[in-house]
Amino acid sequence: MFSEKRNEKKENTSLFMRFLLLINILFLMMLPVQGQQYLDYNYPVLNFGFRLGLNALYNTNCNLYSEKTELTNKSFLNESGYDINTFLRINLDRIFMQPELEWSLYRQKISFSSENSDKLFSMKTQAAKVNVLAGYYFTKNGPFLFSFICGSSFHYYFNTSFNTSFQSKTPHFVPYGLAGFSINISNIYFDVRYGISFFNTNISFDEIPDIPESLKGISLDKKENILNFSCGLIF
Repeated sequence: MFSEKRNEKKENTSLFMRFLLLINILFLMMLPVQGQQYLDYNYPVLNFGFRLGLNALYNTNCNLYSEKTELTNKSFLNESGYDINTFLRINLDRIFMQPELEWSLYRQKISFSSENSDKLFSMKTQAAKVNVLAGYYFTKNGPFLFSFICGSSFHYYFNTSFNTSFQSKTPHFVPYGLAGFSINISNIYFDVRYGISFFNTNISFDEIPDIPESLKGISLDKKENILNFSCGLIF
């Protein structure tokens, strides 16, 4: 269990460091650009764009229960998920608004011991999101823009599948708070953001059709934090 968590942390840290390294290289490439090019740059009032992202999901509170009794011998392994996002940016000098529509996939593996047997299953969750963000440009020099973003995200979880053989289509809705940074280099867009859920999500396996007998009576209570970094294009 502990080795799986260490491997997960190493994988997420490695991906994040690669992302930061790419941003630093692109930033250094922009340094030779002359000031006159910045002065001649046209700042549109409206931008639209899309991005592809990688989700590293962290559970701050995740518990398993068997007939309302908490299971202590359990482990959770978060695997990288993905998202596709389209957005509109409304520029008001150094302040901007950014509404977004997004689809996301999250993946986890959960293992636990119950009734003298070990159980392992994988879980995939799909969510549709509406993000409402506000931002502030720290740097607004020609094609290079660096900004802080924050706001709310409304997640509608419409499908959760387990081991690809049975699934729950009971939807649930969870609001999140978001904060992060974005970088524009001409039409290339990068951002990194961190989301915190406001409420716990509870999944009762008894409500899932065709659930195996070995998982009946099990319920999952979790509260998720999500680190996301992505790249895309903005026009």
